[in-house]
Amino acid sequence: MLDKLKKEREGINMSDVKTWDWDTREKLVTNVNEWIMKFPQVHEFVVSEDGEKIAAVVKTENETYTVCVNGETWESEFDKAWSLKFAPDGRLVVIVSEMGEWTVAVDGQTWEDKFEYVWDLKFSPNGKKIGVKVRQGGLYKVCIDGQSWENGFFDMREFIFSPDGRKVAATVQVEAMPEGDIFKFAEGLWTVAVDGKPWSKRFMNVWGIDFSFDANLIAAEVRFDPERYTIAINEKTWPETYSWVWAPVFKPNSTKVVAPVKKEKW
Repeated sequence: MLDKLKKEREGINMSDVKTWDWDTREKLVTNVNEWIMKFPQVHEFVVSEDGEKIAAVVKTENETYTVCVNGETWESEFDKAWSLKFAPDGRLVVIVSEMGEWTVAVDGQTWEDKFEYVWDLKFSPNGKKIGVKVRQGGLYKVCIDGQSWENGFFDMREFIFSPDGRKVAATVQVEAMPEGDIFKFAEGLWTVAVDGKPWSKRFMNVWGIDFSFDANLIAAEVRFDPERYTIAINEKTWPETYSWVWAPVFKPNSTKVVAPVKKEKW
């Protein structure tokens, strides 16, 4: 079981690898020079993990954007398209805008829900789930495979999948801060949310989150005030504070956490 989880965390699907063409002979997948002649604009190329597909966002003669794969375009066209990526399982995913609203398109099919903005496209370690950060109703959420968190937050930094892809965590701002209100900021507005549910404990800042191998624990670097930093694991902070800490990491197959720290002042 642990070996399976390890391979999923590394994004390796051994059954897919066995189907790859390992022959070293030359093989023409597509002639990208023809794309350049055909489309007014050709954006950055991306290549599938098996090397069998090359894709790019292209501009059409209708002044819209679509995706071209091995010389063939999707039927769908969009106002804008960016962050084109192949998922580890071979699906082609891109962030798109239609009529001023943003969403995600997967192999040409868009998610049902639309948002004010979408960014930070990433995949679960096993490649089965697609995640993005979204802004909806003025609040920030994580959206996985078209399903957004029920809770929204006033701001959001990073988000990560657990090694098995079952959980998602993000660093979030849980309370609004009036512009320039340094006292409110000092009270602590940031915490960690797991699957949309925030920790009860708040901090001045939170960064560098990491899941344990079994996804039961999550660690983060936290800041109490301008001079005191430490590591929090499932809200519980280390007893000692430091002048600075860096992103914690769980030891493989363990609940132990390692993090670089600095005791003395700079």
